[in-house]
Amino acid sequence: MIVLHLPLRGGLIAALIASAVNPAATAQDSAFGGYVRQPLDGPAHNCITPREHDHVRDLLAAYEAAHGPLSAPEPASSSLLYPFWPQAGYVYGDLFSGLFVDQDPSSGFRDYSCRDFTYNTHAGIDCGLRSFAEQMIGVPVFAVLEGTVVATQDGFDDMNVSGKNNNANFVIIDHGKGRLGYYWHLKKNSVIVTPGQPVVAGQQIGLTASSGYSFGPHLHFESRDLPDYTVFDPFAGDCRPGDSGWADQEPLNLNTYFVDFAFTYEDLFQHDPLPYEQPRTGQIATSDGFIFFWMIFANLPPDSTWRNVFIRPDGTTAYDSGDVEFGWDYFIRHSGLFFYWWIPDMHTITGRWRVQVYFNGALMTDAPIEVVAERDPQFNRPPEPISLRFDPPAPTEADAIFCRIDTDLVLDDLDYDVVRYEYTWQIDGNEVRRVTSAGHADAIPRGLAPAGSVVECLVTPSDGRTTGTPATISAVVGDAGSNCSGEEKLKARCREKRGAFLLKAKISGGVPGAVLTFRLDDRPESDNVQNVNNRGKAAAKFSGLMAGEHAVEVLECGLRKNVTCK
Repeated sequence: MIVLHLPLRGGLIAALIASAVNPAATAQDSAFGGYVRQPLDGPAHNCITPREHDHVRDLLAAYEAAHGPLSAPEPASSSLLYPFWPQAGYVYGDLFSGLFVDQDPSSGFRDYSCRDFTYNTHAGIDCGLRSFAEQMIGVPVFAVLEGTVVATQDGFDDMNVSGKNNNANFVIIDHGKGRLGYYWHLKKNSVIVTPGQPVVAGQQIGLTASSGYSFGPHLHFESRDLPDYTVFDPFAGDCRPGDSGWADQEPLNLNTYFVDFAFTYEDLFQHDPLPYEQPRTGQIATSDGFIFFWMIFANLPPDSTWRNVFIRPDGTTAYDSGDVEFGWDYFIRHSGLFFYWWIPDMHTITGRWRVQVYFNGALMTDAPIEVVAERDPQFNRPPEPISLRFDPPAPTEADAIFCRIDTDLVLDDLDYDVVRYEYTWQIDGNEVRRVTSAGHADAIPRGLAPAGSVVECLVTPSDGRTTGTPATISAVVGDAGSNCSGEEKLKARCREKRGAFLLKAKISGGVPGAVLTFRLDDRPESDNVQNVNNRGKAAAKFSGLMAGEHAVEVLECGLRKNVTCK
């Protein structure tokens, strides 16, 4: 759906559309133009259809028949805190979290903050990419916690925009204590885990896309608690009381900002709208007709205004639209626009022009564009320099370690190309991961970097033609010893259960509130993360073990216990 609004100046709207189709056919002595809104969000729908939920139940029943029961709910399930959003990028940066879990049991809808950023019966959290361009490069999805893969599906189309009842590509992980994580809408042939496989927090499981009942590329992350598959919303707020399910809940961002922006000389009236990849250029020829520029924006209040200012290479103003009302009396959470303008001086004066775009009097971008006598097909500039930081800033062996990029969402490349990043991870000089992603972050799994090792992240930006300046960050991995008092005691025992063995490990004398990692037999994929209660105790279970010698340890405290299962 495209909503067309009247232009700022000049003639009938039909005449403007005609001249936009053939812009060179119209010459104007004064500036004029207009804008077109492109809604990015589809109509209300449930990302996982009832048919797919039935299919999931069948897959889980098959898993239990082959591998044994899913994890049992435990009173301490509140300790399953999610340490990060399980996608490569920044929430409210190159990723946009637009829809949340519906907290209204009636036919109405409201999210955890009592706003309408959801729809009726929506059971998960949706976090989208900017366009299919990023999807084509690749944006990883990670396991948010340790667990076991219990269901997967792959091989289905992944660029859906119509919300048809298509099959999705997905991964479902049993994160323990009766908590299931649903990772939905994944890219075709990107699922790299299988049922029965243990995973750790920060381990890549697939790529972001738009498979299934979807209107654009995004991750739908849904949490359900057994035995009744009750929806769990990790976000806490006025309409979802109680403790947050996040270790550090991301504040709701209501600021107005641009998620993406670019110029083009192509006729956007004739181009497929977002989320399809949009044309981009760093050069406009004096012989071109209308100048187009498009943007994705977030959080536009009702009764908002816009203003476009065109600045010549010498710094003087060629045209200032002044503040103009959009004419919308409702809040817009996430959408797209394109403007089209005829600016006479841009057809005679070459050099670096700038276009300033204001919403409600605030500068959204001051965007440069090269105006030339004739476009050069070989003209290209590398991406702008980037800086890096680790998340957490002082990583320990108990963390999934993220390498995050700090760059401008609009001016990361002055030709407005889509930038991709090659992440190269090393531990003590040995390469452990190399991936090219459009995401502004990447991760290595929890436990991969041992205490005392040096972890390094090297990131090289590229626009697909030219690489930019690489950036590097490194840190010595800590042992998270602050979680321990030195008075801890570890006990472990093993007993037979259903033809196998169950090992239960307990710690006493711990620091209340500390997060501890129990590991079995030196296998990071077995890691079981627990919170120490107010009595200084924590416990972990390991099931399905073979007879023989086993060793359990608490990583943060340097404790280890051997036990014989017989």
